[in-house]
Amino acid sequence: QLLVAYVAGEGIDERAVRAALGQRLPQYMVPAAMVQLPRLPLSTNGKIDRKALPAVERGSEAAYAEPVGEIEQQLAAIWQEVLGIERVGRQDNFFALGGHSLLATSVLARWRARDPQSALSLRMLFATPVLQALAAQLAQAPAAALQALELQAVPRQPRMPLSPMQQRLWLVDRLQGASAAYNMTTTLQLDGQLDETALQRSLQALIARHEILRTGYHEDDEGEPFASIAAAGAGQLQVVDLRHHDAARQQVELEREIQRQASLPFDLATPPLVRAVLLRLAPDTGGQP
Repeated sequence: QLLVAYVAGEGIDERAVRAALGQRLPQYMVPAAMVQLPRLPLSTNGKIDRKALPAVERGSEAAYAEPVGEIEQQLAAIWQEVLGIERVGRQDNFFALGGHSLLATSVLARWRARDPQSALSLRMLFATPVLQALAAQLAQAPAAALQALELQAVPRQPRMPLSPMQQRLWLVDRLQGASAAYNMTTTLQLDGQLDETALQRSLQALIARHEILRTGYHEDDEGEPFASIAAAGAGQLQVVDLRHHDAARQQVELEREIQRQASLPFDLATPPLVRAVLLRLAPDTGGQP
């Protein structure tokens, strides 16, 4: 995998773009490859359709150098596992190979499983993303005694404070009104016998498991926002039956309903802030929930 930049336009100087990015971004955030497109593909709700972007195969720009020593070899094995690639050289850059912050966390967890007192940290990996340099730093760094941290749940109150990101989205909603701009949608085709009752229970179990899905956002008399967590049990599976249409009409209605659902805004004060719709297409075909 690679960190790839997709650029819309014609006649773009890739070297100039990389140079400009290098002045503003740390090394690990500068794309290793760049793809020029006439225009960026958009999804039904106006966002960039990442699935429609063309894939880029990794090309070896530098000669492969085999990892040397135990630390390099162990790091390379972990990178290969986390990144899903066949080999990693000692001059390879973790982020140029497609790594990002979440995968870096996986590397850290796997390394500490081998050596719980290792000095490896996310900051070290971000600052030293080249395998050889990272291994050399680990070899010189003293072992660090790690304290076991217990995650403790914050006491639930009728009024919960908003995180900075929640405050931002709440303010956008207040200023611009209800909008589908931040909706995240997906469709799945289910073939075979479908148990609607089981699907409904699964939806409710998902909402019950994740409090954020049943959190509403309100405003008090002084205009201050706060969050409240609704009780479990909310969330109803909507069912739209399209089986009475012929194949051509069914496809039209299917696309229309998907578009309609994607463009429906949520009321932030009325959880759950997730909805599922089952489109019945045939006796043994579930549709898109």
